[in-house]
Amino acid sequence: MASEPEFAASVHKGRAFADAKVARGLYERAVGFQHKVERNVLYRGEEKANQPTRCATRPTRRHCIFWLRNRGRQSWQASADDADDRANEDAHDIALLDAAGERARRDRAQE
Repeated sequence: MASEPEFAASVHKGRAFADAKVARGLYERAVGFQHKVERNVLYRGEEKANQPTRCATRPTRRHCIFWLRNRGRQSWQASADDADDRANEDAHDIALLDAAGERARRDRAQE
């Protein structure tokens, strides 16, 4: 491929086109979109073929998350350090709740 610069350029151009097409499709799924479809419908007992209709595709949460995490990593993707900090905070909160529950049980037993 490196020995054929024209071929290499064509491959890179094709990859860029494919990547752009996938990015556009992902974006549309993240924000929702409308598209035309043709349907056969019954109108007053007669079948009408290929009647144009607009259909709406709603946005999906999964596609929104994927788009945001890959486009704005600093803002939307949690780092491993953040996850460790949250796990430590959760463990600390659980320990505090356990201690409060134990105090409440002791206070009730003393009454």
